[in-house]
Amino acid sequence: MYFEANPPANQFLGRAYLCQGQLKSPLEDFEEAVLYFLKAIEVSKHEPRYHFLVFNASVLYFQTVRPLLQPGRCLHLIPSLTQVVQSLEEVADQDHMWRAELMMQLIKCLVDSGKMEEAGSFAKVTEEFIKSHTPHLYPQLFTLLVSSFFLIPVQVIMFVKAKVLQRSPGMYNKSMKCLLIPELAASSLEHKLKELFLSVFTL
Repeated sequence: MYFEANPPANQFLGRAYLCQGQLKSPLEDFEEAVLYFLKAIEVSKHEPRYHFLVFNASVLYFQTVRPLLQPGRCLHLIPSLTQVVQSLEEVADQDHMWRAELMMQLIKCLVDSGKMEEAGSFAKVTEEFIKSHTPHLYPQLFTLLVSSFFLIPVQVIMFVKAKVLQRSPGMYNKSMKCLLIPELAASSLEHKLKELFLSVFTL
């Protein structure tokens, strides 16, 4: 009944959309739930006073789509997840860790869809974002990119990482820090990844 009255685009409409999304079953009404969360974002992102609702909607969205974040399924999330990531950027949300997490999830979705060129381009955007705002997440991004673009299983990467840390913690830390040196920014991401991974295997 509330929606039938053609309510104004304010925080109450945004909250109503969030409530509607939460009332939908994540399994049976997944697309409808996502649609309501995206509507809440669209209503809220144009008014600074309502920007907190954009963040809230992104959290509820992620909780809803989490079961689909699996190989062979997450490719269907590309349009909606892209919209969520872009909206958080538009409102300059300050929870950089949360934004970095969503950006890395989007890389996974793009890789899952086979759009490797698009995934590579967005990976570079994500790299710059993490380097500027959340450098402590760089090892996580590195693991994701190596496993995605070089087809090396995550289990192998983590095994090698554990062995390197056990034998020479300084070498691993030095290798990871080298990725953050501004002078290396001109180097391609692919080159840096190959260089670091080869250094790990040749210890």
